[in-house]
Amino acid sequence: MKIAMDEIFYINEFDKFSGVYPRDCIIQKASVIYIIDSPDIGKAIGKNGITVKGFSTKINKKVVLLPYYESIKKFLEEGLDITINEIGINNGLAHLKLDSMSKRKLLNDIAKFKLIKQIVSRNYDIKDIRVK
Repeated sequence: MKIAMDEIFYINEFDKFSGVYPRDCIIQKASVIYIIDSPDIGKAIGKNGITVKGFSTKINKKVVLLPYYESIKKFLEEGLDITINEIGINNGLAHLKLDSMSKRKLLNDIAKFKLIKQIVSRNYDIKDIRVK
């Protein structure tokens, strides 16, 4: 995974502010998305969200924290708030079998799905995600 200089800057700033070192960071126009190891997510958020809110104010951008899991299935289910019936990974492609409710959720939030696909390609060595 290649990380740009501005991403390194935001990762280091978050680490200094919260004491939690993010695995990854994606910068968008109005927000910064951090991938945090799942055991550290509570510390990164802070009591009543004080840490993440304070950091958001400091950088003047919306801050989104996503927990990282070793299992790609768990990461996708948590990140997209869906239920995956079956996942198959073949040659860098993840094929997801979803129920109709989960498919509907994906279609209603395509922007989030694209973001999760970007994170997956950077952190799980998966080139693309296909939904059945």
